[in-house]
Formats: sequence, C-alpha cells, structure tokens
Amino acid sequence: MRKGAESGYVFGLAAALCFAIVGILVRSGLSGLATPLVGVTLALSSGTLTQGLFASRDFSSTIWNGKGIGFLLLSGLASGVAATSYYFALDVTPVVIVVPLTSAAPLVTLFCAHLFLRRLERITWRIVFRTLLVVSGVIVITMTRT
Repeated sequence: MRKGAESGYVFGLAAALCFAIVGILVRSGLSGLATPLVGVTLALSSGTLTQGLFASRDFSSTIWNGKGIGFLLLSGLASGVAATSYYFALDVTPVVIVVPLTSAAPLVTLFCAHLFLRRLERITWRIVFRTLLVVSGVIVITMTRT
C-alpha cells in the first residue's frame, strides 16, 4: 500500500457517507421548490462557499498552470451537469431508484480511467472484477427492493 493510502480510504469513506445522505436531503428540500434548478443552484452555491473556506489558505500561483486548470474547469462543468440531472431525477423519481442508478458511475470511471489515465493509473483485472462486483451488488439490491 502506498504511503498515505490510509487517509485516501478515510476520505473516500467520508465522501461515500456524505453522498449517501445527499439524495435524502435533496428529495426533502425539493418538495417546497417550484423547480429543481433553484435547488441545485442553492446546493452548489453553499458547496462552493464551503470549499472556498477550506481552500482559501491553500490558493497559490502553483495551481494555475495551463494544463491543470483546463481539466479542473471541465470537471466543474461535468459536476454541474451531473448535479442538475440528479436534482431533476429526484424531483420526479423516488430516491430509492435514483441513487442506485448513480451507482453505475464506477463502470464509467473505470472505462474513462483506462482511456485517459493510462500513464497515471494502472487498471488491472482485479480492479475490473471488483468494480463489476460492486455494481452487480447494487443491481441485485435495487432489483430486490422494487
């Protein structure tokens, strides 16, 4: 295991726990709004403010290189489209359906990592198997609930 990998697992689990409750909070919050666009705007704005507080002391000229900033801007665009789609889905579909559907994300991530991150990350058959196992488990759970 690489040095510092333990903290990566801790942060990953923290992210999973937070993402797990987001669907419940969104579904509850959308009930009083005219459109999901208002909800996603409020949520992303509060997230941006929170991140700004965390990151304000870490901003430096070193993060503003041309190559990295483009990828970060594209990730922000993808996050915005994902959040908007998620809110619209939760506005019309039960949370117990929408959240498991988003669990297909590891398959997309695996494919994209293989295409774009070959120099940075090694995709092994073991990782592919584990990803398929996780997604299969979510599918089984979802199918038994509906």
